[in-house]
Amino acid sequence: MHRPGITDPRRQLALAEVHDCLHPDRDRPDGGTSASPGAGRAWRDILDGVYDRDGELPVNPDGGLKSFGHPVGASGLRMIYECWLQLRGEAGARQARHRAPAGWR
Repeated sequence: MHRPGITDPRRQLALAEVHDCLHPDRDRPDGGTSASPGAGRAWRDILDGVYDRDGELPVNPDGGLKSFGHPVGASGLRMIYECWLQLRGEAGARQARHRAPAGWR
């Protein structure tokens, strides 16, 4: 998260769509984004529902790559499309409850 200048993911992001196929952090729902402040905190955030569809920072509300069979080459485009649907409020049953990120109107 440091590369794009995100310092507080929970406040600055509406949702996260992370590449969760072969990523070393695939078992962390925050996808290694540092959205869980403090070392060893991610497990508590999982239990508290922080990354759930209706949580503070929804992560992969569509089920992630594994739910789509990870279509090689098309996965990035599908993830962008999912973000577009989510931000427009058109994701249907997958719609995450989110608020406008900091700085959005």
